Amino acid sequence: MIGSAKTKLATLQRQASKQVKGSNNQRKTYNKISLIHTQIACIRQDFLHKLTIYLAKTFKLIKIEDLNIKGMMANHKRAGQYPILGFTSSIVNSITNAKCMEQI
Repeated sequence: MIGSAKTKLATLQRQASKQVKGSNNQRKTYNKISLIHTQIACIRQDFLHKLTIYLAKTFKLIKIEDLNIKGMMANHKRAGQYPILGFTSSIVNSITNAKCMEQI
């Protein structure tokens, strides 16, 4: 799902760069691009939410490791995959979900 959205995003960005600067068609294309950006953000947020709920329900104890994210981003082959995960927000989500699961 996110792969097809990224492909569509790349196509629209390429299309917008070739259009006449400031034209109505270029504005329409930029509006479509912004919609796809929000769609990708929602897909990522939904994935993190489902993952943290699963972890909180499945495991009693969750240990969080300090990661060298800058070092991970230095690897050019995998650099595009790590930001998708949103490490910081997933840690916060898992802590809050774990607290909510204890109350149930």
